[in-house]
Amino acid sequence: MKKRIQKHINKEEYVKIYICDKDGTSITNFNGYIHEQDKNFLLMSTDYDFFYNGTVVIRKEDISEIKRTENEQFIQKIMEKEGLKNVIFERNKSLNFHLDSYENMFQTIREMQIPVIIEALYGNDDRFQIGPVASCNNKHVKINYFNARGEYDLKPVSCKYKEITHFTIDSKYALLYYKYSKFID
Repeated sequence: MKKRIQKHINKEEYVKIYICDKDGTSITNFNGYIHEQDKNFLLMSTDYDFFYNGTVVIRKEDISEIKRTENEQFIQKIMEKEGLKNVIFERNKSLNFHLDSYENMFQTIREMQIPVIIEALYGNDDRFQIGPVASCNNKHVKINYFNARGEYDLKPVSCKYKEITHFTIDSKYALLYYKYSKFID
């Protein structure tokens, strides 16, 4: 899989990635461009209806399929003709976020002072946690969670790294909620 992923990175190809749990049950999928990989993760800019939708970190062990069919090729043509691919690659460059250990990635996000969306979707657990990183160590991250009304929980919520299905930074959704949640008393 490493060579195939690297080929998509080198050729800047638009792909669709499916992830599943340890039992092979499909969890979700992502569309976009892979920018980087290491032994454990890949870093991908995603899109929604042709527009940049944030940067996601996915565990490689959860990937069940990487598609590059005629559909993805056609979408890439549209993205290129509309200049949207360049926008996505420029945004990735300006973020200057790179793969590392969970602890180091969450520390970087904390230093960037941007919110993160953490999803834990394995088994019966179905958690969506959003907010800025409060702290992290080598086993878990704590975030200052805010709800759909922009209200912060009194205490940071914790998520163990082994429970994380994927996490997203720089999504318009999270950034807008974060912007307005700061001002709510």
